[in-house]
Amino acid sequence: MLTVAGVTHRYGQGPAVLHDVGFTYTRTGMLAVVGASGSGKSTLLAIIGGLIRPSDGGEVTFPGAAPDDATWVFQVPNVLGHRTAEANVAVGALASGGSWAAAVDAARGLLDDYGLAHVAIGKAGRLSGGEVQRVMLARAQAMRAPLLLADEPTGQLDHANTLMVAASLRRLADTGTTVVVATHDRSVSDLADATVELEDATATYVDRT
Repeated sequence: MLTVAGVTHRYGQGPAVLHDVGFTYTRTGMLAVVGASGSGKSTLLAIIGGLIRPSDGGEVTFPGAAPDDATWVFQVPNVLGHRTAEANVAVGALASGGSWAAAVDAARGLLDDYGLAHVAIGKAGRLSGGEVQRVMLARAQAMRAPLLLADEPTGQLDHANTLMVAASLRRLADTGTTVVVATHDRSVSDLADATVELEDATATYVDRT
């Protein structure tokens, strides 16, 4: 269960980007944070993930996990470009314990699940944007993190790759990971179980199940 309570945040002396934002997401699955550009989506995600503290009060709780237990997928992915896609995912699997050989086996299976078996031994730096994002999601699944935070993961992708990444986010949510994604893309938000809509620094929570 993810709870955001009374979060208010401003940058410097400017107006509040978020004002008394609060909601409770009571299940594993997929939560979309939506709103216009500049509405505070990335700020809220960063507060949930512990990257920044709310300037004017509020708290975030995710029972059974600390903020640094979360894994991130950004609009600009942070893959190891000189390593293979397989190695990038295996690093995630290794973080959850076991041998390198077992991690590689797990990585191969996940890459196959994400439709990436054909690029498993290709250097990650040579993959397309959509392929890289799916490698990141496979790595996140390999890490078995309880919470995935994705900040505009389809923002630089074409429509076909957006649909594949959206489906991959949904797949990851269905494995038991709580996925929180900041997005302006309906292809992504339409797959969510609930949404938090940000407008004028305030939030409206809608359970869609």
